[in-house]
Amino acid sequence: MSNPFSFFLSASLILHIAVGFIYSKNSSLTNKLKLANHQKTQIIKLSLKEYIPKTSTVKKIPIQQKKTIKKVEKKITKKIATIKKKITPSKLSKKSLTEQKTEKLIESKIVKVPVESNSKQIYKNEVKSKEAQVNYETYLLDLLEKYKKYPKSALRRNIQGVVTVSLTLNSNGDIKSLNIVESSGSSILDKEAKELVNKRAPYRKFPEFYSSKEMYFRIPIVFNLNSG
Repeated sequence: MSNPFSFFLSASLILHIAVGFIYSKNSSLTNKLKLANHQKTQIIKLSLKEYIPKTSTVKKIPIQQKKTIKKVEKKITKKIATIKKKITPSKLSKKSLTEQKTEKLIESKIVKVPVESNSKQIYKNEVKSKEAQVNYETYLLDLLEKYKKYPKSALRRNIQGVVTVSLTLNSNGDIKSLNIVESSGSSILDKEAKELVNKRAPYRKFPEFYSSKEMYFRIPIVFNLNSG
């Protein structure tokens, strides 16, 4: 019967050998994997270098070439200018001239209509205002003749005559100015005529359509012994 201690030693030696073998195997595998990974990275780097384009070096244009380009540009501009001069403006502007004429005719027709209507309206207003002034003057003459009184002192002395007064009224019928333009030769008749015009004020208002704010009248006031 063998010794148990020797059996234990032999078993431990076998186990140690097996562990060493396994460890060596693992280390060789890891080394192989590292090598494979390194090879892969090298391949990727090489492939990337192929795809990445090389930076192109910009070639600078020499000064002489620039000068020649400028000369060519100047020649082209000169040619364009000569071509433009050769084209006659009459050929291009035939249509535009006819169009302008038609436009002018249309504009003249459009403009004439309101001008005529406006002038007619102005003429009508002027006629109305003149008629209004004539009517107002007859109204004044009738009113003053109605309220006129012969001065007793003038009757006793047989004084008669015509007093012409200038009268300016505003739109409300108020007297703005009153003056004797032509005297009758008698201070009694002149005074009576002026008092008559002042006493009858204010007169009636102007019509609404009357454009002016004032009316001027030259009114003769007759003092005749025969008429009384």
